[in-house]
Amino acid sequence: MSEEIKVHVVKYPDRANLVLRYLDPLTGKQVQKSARTANRRAAERAAGAWQAELREGRYRKLSRMTWGEFREKYKTEVLPGLSEGTGDCKASVFNYIESTINPQRVAELTTAKLSEFQSKLRIAGMKDTTLAVHLAHLKPVLKWAVRQGYLRTVSDIDMPKRARGVSQAMRGRPITGEELDRMIEKVPEKRKREPEKWQQLLRGLNLSGLRLGEALALSWEDDAPISVCTAGKYPALRIQAEAEKAHRDRLLPIAPEFAELLCRPRTWATC
Repeated sequence: MSEEIKVHVVKYPDRANLVLRYLDPLTGKQVQKSARTANRRAAERAAGAWQAELREGRYRKLSRMTWGEFREKYKTEVLPGLSEGTGDCKASVFNYIESTINPQRVAELTTAKLSEFQSKLRIAGMKDTTLAVHLAHLKPVLKWAVRQGYLRTVSDIDMPKRARGVSQAMRGRPITGEELDRMIEKVPEKRKREPEKWQQLLRGLNLSGLRLGEALALSWEDDAPISVCTAGKYPALRIQAEAEKAHRDRLLPIAPEFAELLCRPRTWATC
């Protein structure tokens, strides 16, 4: 029915600019907007362009949804299907948007506004690497908004480029055996209750390469997010999809020294 749409140029006596108007074939109601000009020739060109957009389905009316309504809708309709970590990242992006450009309506997320958003975060001291992560999480949000009809198009986002001359050197380094021994020696002073468990935890972290949270979550139970698997020829780590960044079940080999440590009496620290 879009072929039936015909945009007309009309003049209202109480308005300086001409008006573009058409009859919606679905609702039977008149739809109109200002031509933003009093020149009839220019208005007729605008009418032709609008008519083509309407007939081809390219025109989208500017949404009047507020930013708060949009955030709540995204929270209830999209976030439940994402991992907890991804959801936290999305919430962080929303918070930064509110604290910097504070849009009243979702339609305000234009290319110019998002450029201002980046500029303000840089002025506040955010590194480009961190900014790039936030923008990467923002892009899917904008695409979802377009699919839902809340934005006309996905705004262009200029992703930060890696600064020239940035050192590629390792930011940290493995601790030495001497440093580990000194840390273990100091444990009883800091952890007077069952210090041997915390000493075991430090040794396990050093041998396994696990993050602290991963080490504390490590279990002998097969259905745990991260568990020790002894079914094969050599001990391995079984990582369930929900605990893995790529959302895949994995079975990873572990260092022989860590396997030996795990076979000792279970004196791991618990929280």
